[in-house]
Amino acid sequence: MNQAILFFATGAYLSYLPGWMWSKAGRVQKRGGEGFFGSLEGVLVSLLMPKNAKIFLMTLILGSLAAFWLCGKAEKIFGRHDDGRIILDEILGMMCAAFLLPHSPKAYLLAFLLFRIFDMFKVFPCNWFEKLPGGYGVVADDLCAGVMANLAAHLIL
Repeated sequence: MNQAILFFATGAYLSYLPGWMWSKAGRVQKRGGEGFFGSLEGVLVSLLMPKNAKIFLMTLILGSLAAFWLCGKAEKIFGRHDDGRIILDEILGMMCAAFLLPHSPKAYLLAFLLFRIFDMFKVFPCNWFEKLPGGYGVVADDLCAGVMANLAAHLIL
């Protein structure tokens, strides 16, 4: 069961790629860049979603509900809150950022950049959501950043 939880929470183990890359580059750093890769995976998932807004929204809602539980369990397995290897939250946050945007490279690049900014800087109210316990705190701040990025992208486009 733990392996299935980690499979989903780590984006099919994609979050281990940055650590592997750092080790191949001869760096002692074991982590860093997981959120970037999770956001890229979120772009890919968003591009693969049907253009039907209702299906996209339902997938996002059901995925978020599952992620609250999965990410909560994963952080217990890793032994720390919001461990960097948990990237399901970035995937869903990026999907929020891409929701109802045109399927164009310009729109998705803008959503990606805005999401990364809002996610990294944890602007209010996202910083408040991060303090929630368990999987709620892991996921809710990224959903907030995704919504803010989406609104900003719609204003810019």
